[in-house]
Amino acid sequence: MTSEQDFPRKALWNDVEAWRDFVEECSVGYSDSLAEYEFDLSVRDRIQRALDDESLQAADGYERFRESVRSIDDRFLGLARVDLPAADAGSLPWWHLRVPEKGGRELADDLSLRLGVTITVIE
Repeated sequence: MTSEQDFPRKALWNDVEAWRDFVEECSVGYSDSLAEYEFDLSVRDRIQRALDDESLQAADGYERFRESVRSIDDRFLGLARVDLPAADAGSLPWWHLRVPEKGGRELADDLSLRLGVTITVIE
């Protein structure tokens, strides 16, 4: 049986946990600024680099890693239903092109002012 620690880098599982935590925060209403939201998405960028790494794809535990990420991605897709305007959407991964339907006042205000996007405010 393969444990999470058997996969080449424990840091990758830490990233999966951080992605899960971020998605959980989005499920109750992300309460920070748009800049912090974008920064928090960087964990998913790191995960994608690992998913695309051919040397990791051959490692024991890769499939479990990939399935864990897919499960969290599916949850995020269910939450992030508001599309963001992007000048070059083709150059950005899907997780940078949408936001959850609800969030805290700071995120909602930033989205409205900077991008003209409206979400439901959770107090």
